[in-house]
Amino acid sequence: MTARARTILAWALADLARDRVVSVMSVALLLLLLVPPLFLAVIRVSIIEGWAASLQADPRNREVIIVGEAPLTEEDLARIAGWPETGFLVPEPTTFVSSTRLVGPGGPASLDMQTSALGDPILGGISGPDDPDGVTLTHAAAKALGVATGDMVDLTLRRDPANGPREFLSVALTVTGVVPPDIWPGQIAFLSPLRAAGVTEWLAPGSGLSSAMPSGSASPWRSMRIYATEVRSAPALAARLDAEGFDTRIASEQVSRLVTLSDGLRDLMTLTVTAGLVGLAVAVWLLQMLAVARRQADIALMAVAGLGPLSLIGFFMSQAIVLVCGALALAAFALWPMTHFAADFANRFVVLQDAMIPGRLPVIGLVGAAALILLLALTAGGTATWRLRRMDLSKHLRAD
Repeated sequence: MTARARTILAWALADLARDRVVSVMSVALLLLLLVPPLFLAVIRVSIIEGWAASLQADPRNREVIIVGEAPLTEEDLARIAGWPETGFLVPEPTTFVSSTRLVGPGGPASLDMQTSALGDPILGGISGPDDPDGVTLTHAAAKALGVATGDMVDLTLRRDPANGPREFLSVALTVTGVVPPDIWPGQIAFLSPLRAAGVTEWLAPGSGLSSAMPSGSASPWRSMRIYATEVRSAPALAARLDAEGFDTRIASEQVSRLVTLSDGLRDLMTLTVTAGLVGLAVAVWLLQMLAVARRQADIALMAVAGLGPLSLIGFFMSQAIVLVCGALALAAFALWPMTHFAADFANRFVVLQDAMIPGRLPVIGLVGAAALILLLALTAGGTATWRLRRMDLSKHLRAD
């Protein structure tokens, strides 16, 4: 910092200290303009964004359920999987609840059977049955079988041909993963699509299949599990499937309404915060205009002391920075009660998931917001004091 810059800053601070009442009131005014948009930003980030994240965190909210059955070819599946709304798709041999019998160290258990594949949102980071010799179990199913990841279980099948004795088939499968109970509480066995298709075909009346793998004579797919890329895309995906002739329903119609409400509140709060920032910029502009009008005689004397127009603009801009930084510092202290109020508000009125704990704000976001506010203040203050370049200082000196 040069000697001239230090002199300008010292004079600016001395002037603010001299008119301390006006300075304090200016900081209070800026604080009052900062607090409402800041509070709305806290509500938006901690509650609205947390709300949306909570909905998105449960993959079941993204599911579009297929009702009934219809033949599906590999081309059909590839085309639907390529839609921009489709986040995950795995074919199933039937849409009806089917069960399979598994035997483990804990004994036999009859489990509901569903297909799964790599990228299944239900499984998250858990290894799925990527090949026909694997099976992924829910926690309840693994407990009933007495197994854990890496253990072996036997898939046992039984059928009664119309003209022959009862037939049995046993297939050894490796447990590739266990789904936690908070993700799926029931007893489910997730098989690879090929293995599920083979099991369904082997059990079908009149089947002559000798192994639990599809014969390949025709497409075995009659349904699918399909998930949208995000919660808000689920209605659009369901509408597109309906247009293709499928009968669908969304896992939760309430979720779709909540997402729409969340988006509306986010837009409303963004508009309100933007209006608050514009009001802040206007307030800084008015304060700087009044400061220039009030100190015209002082400006003339400072010009005589050797300050040029740009130095005089720097004088008032330094004061604007000090006032805005003072308001920002007080607003930062106000964040603590704001976040606690937001958390209390959410816990009382927003009932979604216990994991949603609002009140935490990103530090980088706050620093960016403070930098934006400071930039707006500097722009507004600079615009107000730019008139000093054309001010007739000699007239004010004669008046003085």
